[in-house]
Amino acid sequence: MPLFPQTKATRAMAEQEKPRKRAPTKKSYRINKLDTILIESAKLFCERGYDATSLDDVADAVKIHKATVYHYIKSKEEILYLCLERSLSGYEDTLIEMKDTTIPPVTRLVKFFSIIIEAQNNDFGRCLCLVGRRPLSEETGEQIRQFQRKLDFTTRGLLEEGIADGSIRNCDVRLATAMLFGAFNWIPRWRRPGHSVSTEELVKVFMDIFLNGIATAPVAV
Repeated sequence: MPLFPQTKATRAMAEQEKPRKRAPTKKSYRINKLDTILIESAKLFCERGYDATSLDDVADAVKIHKATVYHYIKSKEEILYLCLERSLSGYEDTLIEMKDTTIPPVTRLVKFFSIIIEAQNNDFGRCLCLVGRRPLSEETGEQIRQFQRKLDFTTRGLLEEGIADGSIRNCDVRLATAMLFGAFNWIPRWRRPGHSVSTEELVKVFMDIFLNGIATAPVAV
């Protein structure tokens, strides 16, 4: 089953991803234009904020008339939903991979957040971190929240595995998970494209501090 109820737009995007030998059609043109609308919208939402961005702004960024925008989407909320859906669409295989108990849990944990940081630092991922699901309706926002919970529970599970096999010291996995996501979700707020520190370096530093700490000897707190 799909992670989210498919709209006409997302069904059409899925169809476009299948190998085709035919010449471009009006449908493929529509999907390409929808891609552009979503990408430009995600950038605007991150730069200006969701509330301060209008469909006029989106139309101007895409260089089409506002009325034309409605041929591809119904509302600004739908644009945000599709952007957030895109930000989470690449995790299905990752969640399955994280269940592979032949790989040490610490190794999987580091890889998991390596994937998360890459996903968070594209246009759609930054939109999820900077805007989030708050502007969505309760029903639509809940669909995004449910998938975010999968990411949360996956992290808790890896920590629990590490505690069980002795590779991670005993800790409150809920708070440890909140700490990890708090740190990584904040990155798009201060890191900009072209930042001198790569995402690979950030993962190494963040996970080293999380797993090994910064004190050279135990410190009473």
